[in-house]
Amino acid sequence: MQTPPLTAVNRAPWSTALALALVAGEVAATWPELRAQVWMEVGARPAVDLQAPLVDLEGRRVSLGDFRDRVLVINFWATWCGPCLAEMPSLERLQERLGRRGLRVVAVTDEPREVIAAFLRESPYALTILIDPDRTLARRLRIWSIPWTLVLDSRRRLVHFHQGARLWDTPETIEDLTALLNE
Repeated sequence: MQTPPLTAVNRAPWSTALALALVAGEVAATWPELRAQVWMEVGARPAVDLQAPLVDLEGRRVSLGDFRDRVLVINFWATWCGPCLAEMPSLERLQERLGRRGLRVVAVTDEPREVIAAFLRESPYALTILIDPDRTLARRLRIWSIPWTLVLDSRRRLVHFHQGARLWDTPETIEDLTALLNE
């Protein structure tokens, strides 16, 4: 099989991914107190500023503040990211399992609506998908690589973050998130 030439169209994701990978270490250094912690205790949870000009798949402006009183699992991803796609089914199962209890999984990308719509026609997921067109939210939260997932309590304080893909519907994670929902 022949590798396609790098064009302006297919070079952008790879160059972006490479750049993001090179600075990923800076993110962990930003929150050094979190590196050793898996799930943060109530008193140690920093507030997170979620204000950003996000849009939904219909092009309407959306605020993460619209999901008040919900535990949020915010996953930064892209359609070209293999690890991102590998964890999407478990994020969907997590939403199905705990959504009625007050959990909301929000998948955030910077890709154009048309790209996301085409992807969802082939691989439909029942998740809230929002677009961060200028990467305002990603920059504010210092998200430099994907997948990157944040778990916030209902008061918008950081409880957990994870860089890289993982299964989000394991019994241990369900137990941790259920405890968070019961706070």
